[in-house]
Amino acid sequence: MQNWNWELISAVVAIIATIIGGIWFISRKIYHLGRIFQRFEDVDTRTRNANCDSHSKDIKEIKNLISSHDNDIKTIKEFLLITNKKASVLFSVKNSPRQLNEIGNKVFADMKGEDFLNQNKEYLFAQIDGYNPKTALDVENAAHAVCITSVDNEIFNGLKNFVYNSSSYKITDREGNERLYDLAMSDICFILSLPLRDMYLEIHPEIVSK
Repeated sequence: MQNWNWELISAVVAIIATIIGGIWFISRKIYHLGRIFQRFEDVDTRTRNANCDSHSKDIKEIKNLISSHDNDIKTIKEFLLITNKKASVLFSVKNSPRQLNEIGNKVFADMKGEDFLNQNKEYLFAQIDGYNPKTALDVENAAHAVCITSVDNEIFNGLKNFVYNSSSYKITDREGNERLYDLAMSDICFILSLPLRDMYLEIHPEIVSK
């Protein structure tokens, strides 16, 4: 029973660590979640040689901690939906399936997106695997989520520098009006997600796309 409880705690810790990665990037108002890591370390120390009752108590505390951040998790989902919708209008077109448009392809080329994906595909594919996608749309959504939640990984430092130094791009809105647009990392993540989706589907022909 002691081993079983410890495996459960480890699984819960892994899940929460993934969630925190996304929350940390999205909003400063929930930076205090970093303290959860320390909480898990404290639980680990106390439960190494503790009895089952102690394990149960700590599991309950972790569950309460997860529950207390339900609103923050909803914020992540809302953020992904909002940024995805905005970027999809600016940088892509629905073309069975959705593809980058002219400006999307230009930004992808300017930031050397293909090189970035080829250099980091093993890591990115592994993260998509964690979502266990069943359909092509699952892969598309997972690819976007992976880029968003991984943006604090050092592999994205070069792209952050690209955004920092990038000039404004001239875009055309739905009404046909031209205007200048400043890139954000959320745009970079969306633009990367569509080619990443295609790369993942290419090596997973078993995933339903029709």
